[in-house]
Amino acid sequence: MKKIFNLVAIVGLVISGTAYAKPQNSHSIEEFEKILSGKVFVGKTPLWEISNEAKKLPFVSYLASDGTEFQCSARPVSKNSTTLKYKTFQGHPKWNKWRLTKQFFGSGILLTTNGNDTRSIPVYDEKNNILERWYKRKKGWRRLVVGHLQDTWPAWALEKCPDLVLPKGLKINHDQNTTNYDENYKAVMGKPFPELSQNKPQGLTTPLKADGTEVSSNDVVDDILEDL
Repeated sequence: MKKIFNLVAIVGLVISGTAYAKPQNSHSIEEFEKILSGKVFVGKTPLWEISNEAKKLPFVSYLASDGTEFQCSARPVSKNSTTLKYKTFQGHPKWNKWRLTKQFFGSGILLTTNGNDTRSIPVYDEKNNILERWYKRKKGWRRLVVGHLQDTWPAWALEKCPDLVLPKGLKINHDQNTTNYDENYKAVMGKPFPELSQNKPQGLTTPLKADGTEVSSNDVVDDILEDL
């Protein structure tokens, strides 16, 4: 009975247009390995996905080539709190790490932060240097993280996470001294951050299936049913 109820709810979401289709992979696992390894990812949460204005604060993640992840991100100071404070996640082979994995019939990123796993589909727009991570949610697929890649650690992150011990040789970008994400992007790319489509990955005209055909509402339902 529960599954029948969930199916009805899902069909309603698709009809109402609030369910987003699974995004197409922009690169293979091997290509993403070269793109991400040893890079700093400066990201944010798209504004239409959040209710708390404070969550506009950017975060930084260094994806070390040995599979560990060093992260500086704003988190609630307590359960159910809307007040955020930057927190350090030191790279660790068990508790804070990253790896590429084959999931959802394509390339995927498995992140372990403080021992908790999250899985997402990455989409990378090389022209604008924009990396998105799409997550599976009850209403379909959501772009919950978007940002860009760079070779340096932002100066503002040193102030927000002073106890984070960064790998030797990782240089600091002193032109990035504000937590305004758009200014961080502009400091690296020399141009404003482009306007994003709410339900389509940047650089891809429409979500596509592996055979190149457009994803339909039925595909959205099939994907979500896998988790029931």
